[in-house]
Amino acid sequence: MSVIDLSPKGIKIITPLDLPIFNHQIQLKISFYLNEKPIHITGLCVWKEKRHTEYLYGIEAFNDVEEQAILITELKTYAKKKRDTQ
Repeated sequence: MSVIDLSPKGIKIITPLDLPIFNHQIQLKISFYLNEKPIHITGLCVWKEKRHTEYLYGIEAFNDVEEQAILITELKTYAKKKRDTQ
């Protein structure tokens, strides 16, 4: 799985897994590190799109306000570091 896009309200991922999201509600918990800070996103798959041999999924996040604030801070730090290295 790779993260394509990330915001406090959701995440877009790509994976070779073909999940049956139209037959069942699928809730995912995704954990990763951003700027060496652990990030945990729990959410519901709300859309799916086939891309060649992989699938894109849109996941609507259920995170609380505190988790959203941590993610916003880490995204700002990531963007600043990326800008400073260009």
